[in-house]
Amino acid sequence: MKTDFDFDRPGKRMPYTVPDGFFEQMEEDILRELDRRETAVQKSRRFLRLALGAVTTAAAAIAVVFLLDKAPESIPSAEFAEVERAFDDLSTEDRTYLLSVYRDDLFINP
Repeated sequence: MKTDFDFDRPGKRMPYTVPDGFFEQMEEDILRELDRRETAVQKSRRFLRLALGAVTTAAAAIAVVFLLDKAPESIPSAEFAEVERAFDDLSTEDRTYLLSVYRDDLFINP
């Protein structure tokens, strides 16, 4: 076995050659393509975000319209008569108290 090794002349030579600057040009091309793809991904994400926001806003608007559009149901006169009868059955102090609470109620009388 040969023990002396000449670093200037290794045993097998590479049969292929690469032009000067090939790897630098390849690196630039790869980085440029990555930037282009990243920009496309960012644009598609921005579009998806805007579309999702528009759909969410539209859904919220429709929900609000349906919630606010419901007219309060009117109390049938039969039920109102029962309430009136119950109010008449109260004592004078209880009627006075209920009327004062009603007048002071911020939700009923803003």
